[in-house]
Amino acid sequence: MRAGENGLGAQADGEQDDEAALQTGGDMKRMILGAALALMAGAAVAQEAPAPFAVGQVWTLKGAPEGSRFTVMQIDIIAGETVVHGSPSGFPPVVLKDSVVLVNGGHMPFSEDAVRRSVDALERPDAPVTAAFRNGYDQWKSANGGVFSITIPEAVAYVKDTFLAGQRVDQ
Repeated sequence: MRAGENGLGAQADGEQDDEAALQTGGDMKRMILGAALALMAGAAVAQEAPAPFAVGQVWTLKGAPEGSRFTVMQIDIIAGETVVHGSPSGFPPVVLKDSVVLVNGGHMPFSEDAVRRSVDALERPDAPVTAAFRNGYDQWKSANGGVFSITIPEAVAYVKDTFLAGQRVDQ
């Protein structure tokens, strides 16, 4: 006799229902596990990086003074790499011996990866491109300037440190 048969070729009462329930339960567990894995994979992708950057976006920044922002003003593809140009804002000024330098509102070029590592949340999508940015961008382009691969707050700190290198103010 095969398992599950009562000798007459038919299954005993309840055995068929039990086997079907076990198979259905196993299938259900596999479906739930598969759905959970798909959701986790989707969540990992969603958290991996912000949406593609676009001109006019204003982003809050990680690791920067409160109120600091980065506004995307231009996007170029150079040698196959995406360069995101923008203007930082909300950073404190650099105080020199006889002047104050603002590191806000100008032009700063970054690798797309550096911007992705810097931004926290999209604040708004519609900021205008400024004349100050355009002037800095044109100078950068005519000089075949470089691109920052460090984060935006790190680049602003670098600019500040460069200005302060020869002109320390007593604090």
